[in-house]
Amino acid sequence: MKCAKEYSALTRKRSLLMLFIIFGLSIILLSQCTKSVQQPEKTITDKVVTGVGKNNDTTSILESQTLKVTVSMQPAEFALLQKQSDEYTKNNEDIHVELKNIPDGYSELKKANQMGDAPDLMLMDNLWVNEFAALGFLRPIDEFFTGEQQSKGIMTLMNQVKWNGYMWAIPKDVDPYILVWNKDIAKENKWQHAPESAEEWIAWNKTLMHPELGKFGIYINPTDPYAILSVLSSFTDEPSQTSYLTSLRDPLIIKKIESFFVPQEEIYNAALLKQNYPAFSANTDPWILLRLGTIAAMVTTVSEYKEHESSYIELAALKTNSLATYETINNGLLKGRSYAISSRSKNEILAINWIKEMTSVGTDLIVWDEAKLLRSIPTAYLATPISNDANSNSYSWLINHGKALPVEPETNKKISTFKNEWNQVWQGKQNFSSFLESSAKLWIENKSSFSYLSP
Repeated sequence: MKCAKEYSALTRKRSLLMLFIIFGLSIILLSQCTKSVQQPEKTITDKVVTGVGKNNDTTSILESQTLKVTVSMQPAEFALLQKQSDEYTKNNEDIHVELKNIPDGYSELKKANQMGDAPDLMLMDNLWVNEFAALGFLRPIDEFFTGEQQSKGIMTLMNQVKWNGYMWAIPKDVDPYILVWNKDIAKENKWQHAPESAEEWIAWNKTLMHPELGKFGIYINPTDPYAILSVLSSFTDEPSQTSYLTSLRDPLIIKKIESFFVPQEEIYNAALLKQNYPAFSANTDPWILLRLGTIAAMVTTVSEYKEHESSYIELAALKTNSLATYETINNGLLKGRSYAISSRSKNEILAINWIKEMTSVGTDLIVWDEAKLLRSIPTAYLATPISNDANSNSYSWLINHGKALPVEPETNKKISTFKNEWNQVWQGKQNFSSFLESSAKLWIENKSSFSYLSP
């Protein structure tokens, strides 16, 4: 009996000991669990969150609030954009914007996209948008830019950034091609206005083109393909965008164009083209020559005209009167730029909010005042300072009646081909008629070799 009692007491002691051991282990485990529950607080403190972006990657809060924007601008315009962006970030302290200005927008942006290193947001020529979209570099922005908002824009520009049923970019600005002319030179020759027909264009050059004397008629920068295309269009009778430059095959039109570019001889002389349209060096300012009357007129853009505005110079449209429809046609191309979002970006909302601020009416009016670029929304022309400009009605007409190149994924490639062939003509290595024939083919043959990617 005594042994049984001693055994029972020993068992109770062991049970108590086991209980204390279990209790101690429970405290240790509970302590560890508490630490693991508190761990996410440390994660947040270290600026890391989970589930940011499309792929639910673990991304830094600082990184998720950084917007990378790449543009290609003149230094003065870029400085203005930096100033406006800084104002935006001051009012949105949790957002950081990295702006980068590159010299060759097309090549550098295409390479960055191919390498998977594209910025969130890109400012690009409207003619690049279709190509970048077809290659899968962009994301559609229809969900951010509603039909009502789209209807407020300039439809010619809106159509340039649409492809495959989607909208791929938000138009920022537009720069129409125009003719500027010296009023005194016109008056000396008893002309009351700028040339308005193929015959008048030829007459100006026959009278005023004398490069051997240092005198030039209607000057065109031989390195600007858009200016050359605008001039060629002025010799056609094509109000429709779908038939752009197709009549360049017409022998009568070819003869008129040759007579305009080389008016000194009845038969086209290739050697004279480069003399009539020299590529001026950086030390020679064609705007000074225009004011002096050395150049009688010049094909340029509205922004360039505003930058060099003078009482001696007048603005005019590159217009002709259609014999088929009896309507006045503006042949000046509309050169526009738009903001597009990379398909790899995880900051779509940041990008859209920044675009809205940078393209607001108030902001764009500052751009007009300082950088001389017209807005892509017509309502901006009703506000000052554009409405106070003496040519405000002309700007509206130029944009509403301006031509845009037919846009497809290979448009930029066609521009490069056109530029190279023009250079051969300018150097006297190709005759004008074959150049015009190949130029017409460029816009007739719309077949593309792209492997399109659906969004």
